[in-house]
Amino acid sequence: MSLREGENKLTNDDVVGLIVHAYNNFLSGMMGYSELTLLDCENPSQIEYLNQSMESGHEAVHFGKALLASIGRLQVDMKHYSLEELLKSTIESSDLEITIDNFEPYKNIRILTDMSWFQECFMDLLLFISTYRKTEKINISLELKEESKNLRVSIFTEEITLSDDDIKNLFIPFYSSKILLGEKDIGLSKAKGFFGQMNADLSWANGEGFLLEVSLC
Repeated sequence: MSLREGENKLTNDDVVGLIVHAYNNFLSGMMGYSELTLLDCENPSQIEYLNQSMESGHEAVHFGKALLASIGRLQVDMKHYSLEELLKSTIESSDLEITIDNFEPYKNIRILTDMSWFQECFMDLLLFISTYRKTEKINISLELKEESKNLRVSIFTEEITLSDDDIKNLFIPFYSSKILLGEKDIGLSKAKGFFGQMNADLSWANGEGFLLEVSLC
């Protein structure tokens, strides 16, 4: 790809996005070929090998999507959903004990988002708090910000105090999971990127937990 003088230059996120999209397309093609090969394959050892290859490919594609989400380049299907649809469907799929304060006035508020990615990224926030605090009890509170007309969603449990460095790096890829939780996934950068893509702001405040400000329809 060439850029003429005076045109906008590619950012690092643009380059990463193009590479990951190309990589995912390549993987999808290879997995499609493996599926076709499986249809005619009768050798048990080859079938096992192809199935392992397919499983590895699925994991790689999912990681690629998570990486794209972290830089706000995820391909999404944005539609309008009520807050009740979004939160209830997420909570019902969780084993956590979740309470929502002051839900009734806001449950019919409509938000433009992708349902599946909202559920996954919102769940990332819940699981981070649950794992960090080692608790199943999480509280969600809702507040309409009159000055901005945004809905503020607070997600918290007993007070969690993060250091200034942890707050600064919380949404850097891998930091929240690898440094704070000792796990090995992309961390909260995926949630940060997706919510940014749906024009919502995600941050952290000690004593308040995750703060998600969502633009209303």
